[in-house]
Amino acid sequence: SLTPSCKQFGLTPILLKEGELNPVSLQQWAGVEDWNPRTTLAVLFTDIIDSTALARTVGDKTMFEMLVNHFDTARDELMEYDAYEIKIIGDAYMAAFRTADAALQFALNFRAATGDPEIAIRVGIHVGPVRIKDNDIYGIYCELLRKLSEVASQRSKRLIPVNVTGAI
Repeated sequence: SLTPSCKQFGLTPILLKEGELNPVSLQQWAGVEDWNPRTTLAVLFTDIIDSTALARTVGDKTMFEMLVNHFDTARDELMEYDAYEIKIIGDAYMAAFRTADAALQFALNFRAATGDPEIAIRVGIHVGPVRIKDNDIYGIYCELLRKLSEVASQRSKRLIPVNVTGAI
């Protein structure tokens, strides 16, 4: 099965700002402390549509190369924003943004250029409170976001659901 992880790609969480790569923790980037790990962010989740069928069609080696190009493209686009790559989960990508408009612009650009013409993605964005621990984001809304992106892609590949909850 195809489940590339950050370690397989040799990735580490990095701060991406103004074209510079600066290794910092997600907690530092978001400005939260261990005693108060809550903050408000725009969290973006992408997922490749029908990736299993695509992998069967192109084969494991080609799919792996497509994924590498896909995630490289995401990182290249992320360089344009004050954003933080949270993680790769199989064929899914998760990143945090300080503003909803930056997350939406990234989503539109990345959906238009995924790194491979055979890859189409669904995207969801959550704007609201999250908890940060160990370079990851937690909260009920993050799981809801993933599910919303799946439902939205079944209805329209052009729809980008945005979930906004109350600020902290």
